Amino acid sequence: MAQGTVEARHGALDEAALGIGRWRWDLRSQELTWSEEERAIFGLAPGAPVPGFAAFSAMIHPDDRARVVAAVSETLAQRRLRHSIGFRILRPDGTMRQILSHGRLVTGSDGKPVSLEGVDLDLTDTHADPAVERPQRAPCPDRGPQIAALRPGEEQDALLRVALEAGRMTVWQLDLQKRLGQVDGDVARLIGLSHVPPELPVAVFENHVDPEDLPLLRAAEAAALRGEPMQVELRLVLETGGRRWLRLMGEPRPDAMGRPQRLVGVAYDISARKQAEEKLRESEAMFRSLTEAMPQLVWSALPDGSCDFFNRRWTECTGTGTERALGDGWRAFYHPDDQPAIDRLWLQALRTGEHYEIEYRLRHRDGSYRWMLGRGAPVRDEAGGILRWMGTCTDIHDLKLAHQRQQILLGEMEHRVKNILALVQAVARQTFGRIPEASAALGAYGGRLQSLAGAYSHLNHESWERASLRHIVATSIGGCGARAEAWSLDGPEVMLPPRSAVPLSMAIHELCTNAVKYGALSAPEGRVTIRWRLGPQDRLTLVWAEADGPHVVPPSRAGFGMRMIETVLAVEAGGTVRLDFRPEGVRCEIEVPIRPEAEPRGE
Repeated sequence: MAQGTVEARHGALDEAALGIGRWRWDLRSQELTWSEEERAIFGLAPGAPVPGFAAFSAMIHPDDRARVVAAVSETLAQRRLRHSIGFRILRPDGTMRQILSHGRLVTGSDGKPVSLEGVDLDLTDTHADPAVERPQRAPCPDRGPQIAALRPGEEQDALLRVALEAGRMTVWQLDLQKRLGQVDGDVARLIGLSHVPPELPVAVFENHVDPEDLPLLRAAEAAALRGEPMQVELRLVLETGGRRWLRLMGEPRPDAMGRPQRLVGVAYDISARKQAEEKLRESEAMFRSLTEAMPQLVWSALPDGSCDFFNRRWTECTGTGTERALGDGWRAFYHPDDQPAIDRLWLQALRTGEHYEIEYRLRHRDGSYRWMLGRGAPVRDEAGGILRWMGTCTDIHDLKLAHQRQQILLGEMEHRVKNILALVQAVARQTFGRIPEASAALGAYGGRLQSLAGAYSHLNHESWERASLRHIVATSIGGCGARAEAWSLDGPEVMLPPRSAVPLSMAIHELCTNAVKYGALSAPEGRVTIRWRLGPQDRLTLVWAEADGPHVVPPSRAGFGMRMIETVLAVEAGGTVRLDFRPEGVRCEIEVPIRPEAEPRGE
């Protein structure tokens, strides 16, 4: 487009009372093109070189810069094809302007971005000349080609419509002395007028303002009479009974004597924003109510790990205000010995996005340290990015001390049980040791006591909560002196409750003893395979199979060991035993439930 045409349009837009500048960013050459109106908005002289994107970013107010860059980045990433954002700029002369910018992403035939282009609206000095007749706005699905084909006078109106429609704005003005206004058709339709009147009395508009907001409107009008800009948010009561939020922004225009005569500006329908704000307030109120009701200490952190929230449990626990814990201030309250582990796990969670969990000591308000269980999890957006971290700290100090006391008592119990079993074994040796025909029975009795002691010892190390089946089987066979290469284990890792662990340990010991004396483990080439699996309803099936040992002859009667296995497993564990004396080797199948019994109910 010729430079003269751009300058002519610039003058026309000044007459239209709204400063609108056009811009285009070529994504391939990185060249930024501005119209003369855009140069004027940013305080550049006509024909001045257009700054690059970095220099343009430097002209954005520091408090708004990150937001603008984020909006542009999302558009370039094609997360959305258009953006609309308000921000402040700092001109070279130091003055500040309020800008409303609308941009759209233009893609090529291959779908790749070609350019980012749009318009900027200068809202700082918003004013509208009543002598300018603006046509009613019409939808423009494809504004670019239409604008390019228009004559200069029509083009400036079309460009103005693009900016107003993109920003969902309407234009209005008010005669401050006569209290008569001129409004856009959208405002008239919003309050239920069937046509757009040439002049709308302020009283008619006030009739549609929520009574609670009328003082705000009148205070803003009084401020405008003093020459102050207007900015007010109001609720409108519609003819249909509904309500809408409207934001009015206006600028007083003086008469020849310098007194405020007209108020001109724009109106925004901000109902959607107000609804979103209300939902956000409700969500925040619910969040705070929930976190304050929780017995745990609740915290949140930004994606970089900087904490920005603690509930009041922090103050109740540490005796200090939450402001001292923000950022990384919380680290000063942790026990120095726990700091390395905390830092390592927290940094790992921030780096990988994994859940965070650790036990540590936190300084209490009385100066002591209490054990806490800290947990944290990331809150992610739809794309999987981390928005923030949420976590809790649970006081487990009393539980930790109780566990330590339990370990001490279990250790004492194990010591006493071993002493008792040793005493029983000593009594048996003294009683039957000098009877030759009782020596075999005495040896078997001693082995069973050792197997029982081993099972109790293993359960004690697991706090009497569970025991590893693989460990029990390996310990029982190893305790019988069987060669390591003569036996093999095959089965998943299974943790047994105490009621199943002790009987199974004694049964394996009995089978192993018989195999060493009479079965496969008594021959150099003999071998034993122990396999197990979990079936329905947590029932464990274990198979003991001997091979390559002496020829097996079924006994004429069940021995004491067989009767003990059957009795102990049936009574103590609710299991069954099937023993098969096959010629090629003994096979024993044991089935027991391993689900812990329910606690007995009180009467």
